[in-house]
Amino acid sequence: MKHIGAIAIAVLALTLHCMGQNALKPGGRVILPNPKLVRCSSLDCYQLWEAKAPSTGDIYPIRIEVALLGKACPFGLSAVYDKAVPFEYLQAALESRFGKGETKHWTKARLTVWEVVDDFTIVLDEADEGIAKARHVDVGTKELFIDDARMPTSTCNKK
Repeated sequence: MKHIGAIAIAVLALTLHCMGQNALKPGGRVILPNPKLVRCSSLDCYQLWEAKAPSTGDIYPIRIEVALLGKACPFGLSAVYDKAVPFEYLQAALESRFGKGETKHWTKARLTVWEVVDDFTIVLDEADEGIAKARHVDVGTKELFIDDARMPTSTCNKK
């Protein structure tokens, strides 16, 4: 009976270890939400992900929220990534798309901001204890915010 319990614990530990490794698979591509969703009011731009075929090891957000707040089109969105995903993976994916971001020191948490000229602002942060408590997430959870830089004067786009 002791052997069955030990085997069950070993299998469970190995399973959890493998599940954690899946998010950190080397060569895994970080999948970012499509920034064209911001100010989109047409079916032509309502694609959640960028138009790339998925592959094994891709790293997706665990949750996405779209902010409408009474508008006909989204003015912002957020993507939450598991705490097991390294901040550097997300930062590298954003930098390859939007160039170098600017590190901010507003809190103790790691934070990088991209100002995409006349379009949107991107903020990537990692939850420290205070942020984690306020957002009801685990310490180390990463969150990516894409906000309309022209709010409240912006209008919805057709493409």
